[in-house]
Amino acid sequence: MSFKYTGGAAHSGVPAKTQEEKPAQAPTDQVTLSKPEKSLAKKIIEFPGKVLETVGGVAVGTVSTPLHIIPGVVKGVQEGLSSEKAQKNQGLMMGTLWVQNLALGAGAGFMVGGPIGAAIGGGAAAIFTGFTHWMGDKAEVYDKMVERVEAKVDKAIEDNVGNKNKVLVQNATEGSIIGGAAGARAGWDAGYEAGKGVVAGVMGGVEGVVGGVYEGIKEIIREYK
Repeated sequence: MSFKYTGGAAHSGVPAKTQEEKPAQAPTDQVTLSKPEKSLAKKIIEFPGKVLETVGGVAVGTVSTPLHIIPGVVKGVQEGLSSEKAQKNQGLMMGTLWVQNLALGAGAGFMVGGPIGAAIGGGAAAIFTGFTHWMGDKAEVYDKMVERVEAKVDKAIEDNVGNKNKVLVQNATEGSIIGGAAGARAGWDAGYEAGKGVVAGVMGGVEGVVGGVYEGIKEIIREYK
């Protein structure tokens, strides 16, 4: 008995392809990102809000700038006289800022309303100083200021030579000038950010009120239709 194989696959020894392979295709799904739509309240107060933020920043920055000059001077003198350079220490500078502002606030309050006025003035000064200090830290204003003062003072005094007392006076003088200028700039930056922050917070509340009123009116209209 004999068997005869007639299948092409058996004859050639190569298995037949059951399905033609197709080249892989790139996925066709696309994701489109769009900006979230602004609420009506946001649209209404957006432009005046930005204007008021700028006005608030300039107002607080103008007050804060001179209040940072003496603390800046203290930092500059400290760096000029210190044997340990570039320590990024803010303690003495911030202590000076707080003592100065509390004294000014309490003194002004005392002149207006005696001891009670002094307490009110000191409290207002504490709130103002605390908020500008917090905003300055948040915006890294004081970190940048300290780095700038230390770098400039160290460079300015590196060639001071001669009598020890003469060098110390020269170092302190140059440090005070550099520190005072840097302090004024830091005061402006911190005050500007604080003023903008206050206005932004107020405008956020206004936006919520406007949005609530708008939605309430829409609901009333729907009820009467």
